[in-house]
Amino acid sequence: MNPRTVSSSLLGLFLATFACYGQNLAPDKKSAGGRHALLIGCTHYPNLDDKFQLKGPANDIPIFAKVLGDLYGFDKSQIVALSEADGKARGKDYLPTRSAIEREFKALAQKAKAGDHVVILMAGHGSQQPEPDNPTDPEPDGLDEIFLPRDAGTWDGSIGKIENAIVDDEIAGWLKAIRAKNAFIWILFDCCHSGTMIRDQEEVSRSVSPEKGLKIPAQVLLAAQKKADARFAGKKIKARGGENHTGPVKAAQDGGIVALYAAQPQEVTLERVMPPRTQGTVVYGLFSYTICQMLTQAAKNQTRPLTYEELLQGVFNQYMGWGRTYPTPLIEGEEKNREILGNKAWTGRSAWLLTKSANQYRVNAGTLQGLTRGSILAVYPPLGQGDKIRGHVKVSAVTTLAADVEPIAHDGTPLAKDLPEEGVCQMALADWGDVRLKVAADSADGAMKTKLAELVQQASAQKGSLFAVAPTLSQADWVLRGDAQGVFLVPGTGHAGKTPTAFAMGKIEDAKLAQKVDASLQRIVRADMLKRMVRDASESAQPGGLKVEIAIQLDKGGKQTPLAWKSDGFVVHDDDALTIRIKNAGTDTIDVTILYIDSQYGIKALYPPKGRLNRLEPKQNDSVTVDIAADEDALEHLVVIAVKGEGPATDFVSLEQPVLDAKPRATSERGLKSPFGAILQKAMYGPAGTRAVSAEPLSGVFLSMTSWKITPERRR
Repeated sequence: MNPRTVSSSLLGLFLATFACYGQNLAPDKKSAGGRHALLIGCTHYPNLDDKFQLKGPANDIPIFAKVLGDLYGFDKSQIVALSEADGKARGKDYLPTRSAIEREFKALAQKAKAGDHVVILMAGHGSQQPEPDNPTDPEPDGLDEIFLPRDAGTWDGSIGKIENAIVDDEIAGWLKAIRAKNAFIWILFDCCHSGTMIRDQEEVSRSVSPEKGLKIPAQVLLAAQKKADARFAGKKIKARGGENHTGPVKAAQDGGIVALYAAQPQEVTLERVMPPRTQGTVVYGLFSYTICQMLTQAAKNQTRPLTYEELLQGVFNQYMGWGRTYPTPLIEGEEKNREILGNKAWTGRSAWLLTKSANQYRVNAGTLQGLTRGSILAVYPPLGQGDKIRGHVKVSAVTTLAADVEPIAHDGTPLAKDLPEEGVCQMALADWGDVRLKVAADSADGAMKTKLAELVQQASAQKGSLFAVAPTLSQADWVLRGDAQGVFLVPGTGHAGKTPTAFAMGKIEDAKLAQKVDASLQRIVRADMLKRMVRDASESAQPGGLKVEIAIQLDKGGKQTPLAWKSDGFVVHDDDALTIRIKNAGTDTIDVTILYIDSQYGIKALYPPKGRLNRLEPKQNDSVTVDIAADEDALEHLVVIAVKGEGPATDFVSLEQPVLDAKPRATSERGLKSPFGAILQKAMYGPAGTRAVSAEPLSGVFLSMTSWKITPERRR
């Protein structure tokens, strides 16, 4: 197998907090919009050595076309295929040459209309070549990712590139032309750019070594990498995530594109006889075949359609079931929680998976995902194998990223002694235990106070309620107050003479007032739990822990200077611009998430940028440029979470939640002008600090939090 043909992106094992499945829906063959597919399968490479010839792409195309037709209503006239077989049957214009591929991409841009769904499969060889001298989108390693069409040649030193190779940025441009029509794109890359060759008679790598296969001189590759190292050692950093990041993966950030990759960087993707352990003779791409298998099984076994991210997780689970330890498929795209070739998004659907070892069940979610001891989870079949509840489990012990669970009978479902491996878990009942907030009612109007007290009493008695009745007003964490303007939630203590912010809940006669109060308290608890957990992190570094460096520089007048600690701590001013560099300074691959907790209990994911891959290899950098906007003084927080990059990439973007409605409230935008946010980080304390939660050894987790004041005053 091979890594993807494009530069680093952002995938995620969508870890959803308090997820729910929603209603059951069958795959929609007739959803609004037209259907178009371009299936590219490169098997024959006349200009390359015999060992680089492939078989699988020729078979990937027909099975993919069949799935599109049978499951998603594609007519044959809506599918264009470029392959050796199509070239033979329809003429040489349908061979998968560079010119034919470019022609068909441009044809898609011409015929696509708003609301259409476009599917693109690129199966064949991938590799790398040195980027041009003045790249608009600099790569961390100085190498562009390329897809090799049928007529690809080898290195041509006179032009500084591989003859007829298709560079990732070219694909990006073609995709953007299609997106300009407001069509939705699902693109799959079953190819690789790794130089590693798998020497297995049953498995053939879909990779071509830049040096040995494409004959790029070793000194040219080394020079490109040295140039990249020198560039990123400077103050101005515009790598992966900078403002000019415009490759195909990056195009997914704009919305309306979901990209699936057969493998992560440093891996190869394979073709082989499929399925494994059979006596068959037909060779397929491992990735393409498994995608089709998962889609077919899901259509047969469940009424709830898969999302793109669930499909990817299902592919990975199937690999594990076959005993494979690689490759690791990746996904990128802001709309990865959308139904496959549908228009509905399921952003809250869970991907918590159940495993069993030594008679102990575990779930791959912990306190960071909102699990608490005593919480109850519903267990469903593995992805694609059905949607009927198989049983329930109760959390018996919980750590930062995992929980031990025990089977129980719950809500009319009997005790299930044999629960499915890789079963999907969903929150059924959150047990808030000691984190329940104490709430009191108060009002100068006696009748209003009585109504509010009744509301608090009724709501606190509900099963799974987040709050309890405070014994006295002075013991309340939060106070529900009512006046002529409405009902407001106000902090109970700790204001030091400052008038506390009042969060608007609505009118007393509002039938949904209790639900809104409960939902607001959930946001408060989640934000406070996150801050408290990270704040409890030990200051002592653990040997072998993950190491993350984040450097922040103030950009003023074209000059960049480090953001400095002053007498009143870190202060960020309105209209500041910051450049932030993230570096994996350790030896482990890591997945990084950066969350911003504002003074209104909102949580915003600043990194990764929407739809991007958050996986950083050792010594790899990423960067963002951020503009700051503030309309009031506030104390806010930046949380950094890094976990080992194992399996599909993990991010914590699902912890995002909106701010509470405050009163009074300025009408101007507050906090962050850019979607990335104001990142002030632990790196300002020094390089590569490692923290650990004292309750458990966290050799595989990095946690840190920085608090700062944001002010509407402009920096002088």
